This record gives sequence, structure tokens and C-alpha cells, in this order.
Amino acid sequence: MKKRKQLIVIVLSVVVIVFLGSVVFLKGRGSGQTKSQTNVEVSPPAQVSDEATDSADSKTIKTREGSLSIPKNLPEGVSINNFKSVDDSGVSANFIAVVDGKTFALIVEAQLKDPASGTSYWAWIAKDNEFKNVYKVVKLEKNNNVYSINFSQNGDFTAYKYIMVTSEVSDDDKPETKVLEGSF
Repeated sequence: MKKRKQLIVIVLSVVVIVFLGSVVFLKGRGSGQTKSQTNVEVSPPAQVSDEATDSADSKTIKTREGSLSIPKNLPEGVSINNFKSVDDSGVSANFIAVVDGKTFALIVEAQLKDPASGTSYWAWIAKDNEFKNVYKVVKLEKNNNVYSINFSQNGDFTAYKYIMVTSEVSDDDKPETKVLEGSF
């Protein structure tokens, strides 16, 4: 059992390192041009599809820095995917979930606008796609204009297959306004 936990931690670490390395690489590719202009008008980012695309041996997910090709043969219980924005706003958001029957780990990165005053973003997981049987994960924290979490908890979460991010006024166990949704 101890070896299995170590294997899960190693697999999760490798997935996170590959994911973050790809994001850094993609960001570095686009930073070769500089401009020394003071009044620059910045356009909003182009809308990208919320859906992952598949090929024979990999799938491509959209990140805020571009596309990332993920092998399809990830270990059982490891899922990397895009969120779908509920209002079709083109929000760039993705997650990594690792579920093995003993531990649940979740990493979320979402480029969301700041929530209204008095509200915050929360991540939830659910057993059904109607989000009736939910588990409140944790509040998303803002870091460098991106809302994110890095969460891990012991327990059997294998029945949970869906994830959502909500905008919350109250700190209770009832989801309020759904912003993003996905499945793993």
C-alpha cells in the first residue's frame, strides 16, 4: 500500500511537471518579441474551443498559452482536460485529476475575471452530471491573474466523475452559480 501511494505521488508529480513545463515552454515561445510603446491597446484573447480534440494516440487541450498535446495512455485514474464555460464566454481553464480509490488530487487553473464583490470561486466535484450529489473541494485563489488550486485528500473518490467551478456568496455546502464544468 505504501508503494502504491509513492507511485501515485510520483505519477502525479510527473504529470504536473510535464504540464507546467509545457505551459512555460509555450509561454517562452511567444515572448520573443518586445515593444517599447507606452500607449498600447491590448485586445482580449481570442476565444478558443472548450473542447479537447483527439487523435489516435493523444488529445490536445487548450491552455491559456496555447495547445498542449497529452498522451491518451495516461495511467488509470489520471485525467487532464479542459473545462467548458457555462456561458460560452471562451474562458481558458483546465484541470488535472488523479483518483485511485485511496487518494484524490486535483489541480485547477482558470483564467477568470475577478468575481463580484463579496463572492468567490469554489471548486466542486460530483457523482452525477446534474451536480446533485456534490463535494465542496476548496476556494480558488488568484495568483498572477489566474485562479487556481492544488488540492489533495485521502479517501475513496472514485464515484466522483464531474467537476465544476462556481461563484459563491455563501460559504455553505450548496453550489450557487455554475461558471465552469467538466468531467474526468
